[in-house]
Amino acid sequence: MTRMAVFWILIPLFIGVLFIGLYRNLLAKLAVIFGASGRFIPWGDVDAAALGQAYADEVVFQRRIRLRGRVPWTRHILISWGFSVLFVFDILTALLTKYLPSEPFLDGNVGWLFLKFGLNLSGMVLLVGLLIALARSVTTAGTEQARFNDMPGTVFLLLVVVTGFVAQGMRFANVPPQPGYGWALLGSWMGEAMRAGAPYAGSHAFVWVTHALLASAFLAYLGWSRMIHVFAAPLGRIFYSQVALREAKVRTVMEGLLKPRAGSR
Repeated sequence: MTRMAVFWILIPLFIGVLFIGLYRNLLAKLAVIFGASGRFIPWGDVDAAALGQAYADEVVFQRRIRLRGRVPWTRHILISWGFSVLFVFDILTALLTKYLPSEPFLDGNVGWLFLKFGLNLSGMVLLVGLLIALARSVTTAGTEQARFNDMPGTVFLLLVVVTGFVAQGMRFANVPPQPGYGWALLGSWMGEAMRAGAPYAGSHAFVWVTHALLASAFLAYLGWSRMIHVFAAPLGRIFYSQVALREAKVRTVMEGLLKPRAGSR
């Protein structure tokens, strides 16, 4: 059995573990929020302005994290936005070049350069954020600030990003340079730096499969790691931006307190 065959067999397993983790550690907790309210919010009661403001505060600008300081905010926003955008471009790349290949997105075309640019830019943003997080984990070890650190998750994701850039650099080093390849940013720059040792035939395949397996394993790990709070905390606060939900929760709690217990007189 080839490495690629093993990879395609393992991918569904890793994705399955991710969804189990998301259900137990994210969706189930969100269900508690709705369960505490006693009902879902009727569409007519949704406060769109509050919802938009909460989304901007918690997801786009992450103002709550900003209150903890510039370094935590910079680290958090680089990792969250870098990872999210990278994930979107990964999906687009898989769809447009592998599963549903489209001519403009094939190797060397304008769409392909757009995908490589997006992958590299978001990957570079994520890389900077992870390096800041790693440095902060080392410098704050043993202090009160260490409770915000996630060293295992940081190292794991850093390995995914580094192996991805190394694999891409090897690929660019294996082919003649093209003017448009500069849009691939760090991948192209690494390719030029590594060109002296080309061709990377077997080693490129090994590094790429290693990167793919690490990336898939990280998705499985994500649903069970401390990093899940990156999604859970903002979603919870966005839901509680709705007055109807907060009022329904208060009513449900009060009704529970006032309800006679079984066996009481």
